[in-house]
Amino acid sequence: MRKIETKYETTPDSRTVNPETCGLAGVAQLGVSRFQRARLPTEPHIHHNMMEIGFCSRSSLTLEVAGQIHPIMPGDFFINRPNKPHHLTNRPANLCIYSFLLRTSASNALLGLPQDESLAIWQRLMKLPPTVPTRTHATHVAKMFAKIFELYDGPKSAYSSARMRNLFLSLVLLLLERSEHRSANREYDAKIVRIAEAIAANPGEAFSVAKLAEKSSISKTHFINRFRKATGLPPLKFQNECRIRTAKELLRATDLPIADIALQMGFCSHQHFSDMFARLVGTSPSLWRAKG
Repeated sequence: MRKIETKYETTPDSRTVNPETCGLAGVAQLGVSRFQRARLPTEPHIHHNMMEIGFCSRSSLTLEVAGQIHPIMPGDFFINRPNKPHHLTNRPANLCIYSFLLRTSASNALLGLPQDESLAIWQRLMKLPPTVPTRTHATHVAKMFAKIFELYDGPKSAYSSARMRNLFLSLVLLLLERSEHRSANREYDAKIVRIAEAIAANPGEAFSVAKLAEKSSISKTHFINRFRKATGLPPLKFQNECRIRTAKELLRATDLPIADIALQMGFCSHQHFSDMFARLVGTSPSLWRAKG
């Protein structure tokens, strides 16, 4: 497996520099690539004892890690762990990527932070997934990278080094924050899918949206929005769809009176059930049964 060596150079469409010369301890390389035309995929490679973090600012690409393909869109970070083979499977025209390499050696406290703070950040960095979307922050992130390069190229001083460290730390913390936010959303979505499955399995049971939101540890409004995103419908409409779908099965497969089916499905009256059935199916329960 090819090991990529750390190097610093400027070409017509890429540039790599050494931030450690400006006080960014543990940041072995900072780079930017702007391709006007499409390039061949990169060869599978590793970064020895270094973590690579990239940011797609423009166009899109795909990353392959351990045989898995990860699409990367504008505004996405992508993360390659130390010594883990990876490569870009495409590099289209008009692509713009920022990237940096972090040394994993325990003797290098990241950005000169106290050892406990550096360790806390590293523990979170090592748990990052291959991609982290930050699309609502894409313009802000690109400006932060551009400002770091501007400070690198400007007059060197203790003040400029402090500004570079602050910007770089802000980038890393933003990445971690968005990753944790995404993980929390995945946890919420998993809970909501389980709730939707329970509603579908027991459509006649009464439930409270407020209590379901509390059970999911999110606000009622957030719960309704997440539920709609997961199922395509807000909770009450989803339950009504499930009730009518089950009612149709009972109308077709049994001789139960329509009034009994209405009560079994949780409707307060035969009329309420008939109105809802007609609204969603387009005909009355009795006519639907007769046609079935």
